[in-house]
Amino acid sequence: MNSKGYAILAIIANQLTDEEWSNLMVEPFLNGRESGFSVRFYNHQGCQDVKLLFCESRHSDNIVIYKGKPYQFHPCNAISDEIARNSFDCAGGEYEKAARMIISELRQESASDSLFIVGQ
Repeated sequence: MNSKGYAILAIIANQLTDEEWSNLMVEPFLNGRESGFSVRFYNHQGCQDVKLLFCESRHSDNIVIYKGKPYQFHPCNAISDEIARNSFDCAGGEYEKAARMIISELRQESASDSLFIVGQ
């Protein structure tokens, strides 16, 4: 079931500007029990070099957010071990918190105070 993914995506859609929403690339994500979405911004220069996936965790009812470079994900957005080690969990009902974190990362993906440090 992907209800948590849809809930977070709806909050993201409500909080992004019209321009940001029109430039958001959304892809499905399915990895066993984990079912959600992959998001990144797209513009006339191409896709953002950071991809964020969010879904219900395979180990609990928590929400998990994965972040990485597009090449670090396997086909169909399957996560690598490296990506799994750099994930972030929110409690199962913290949809707003998860959406805020995803939006912040999309907007500031190159900021040094980023929530996730890819490749460490």
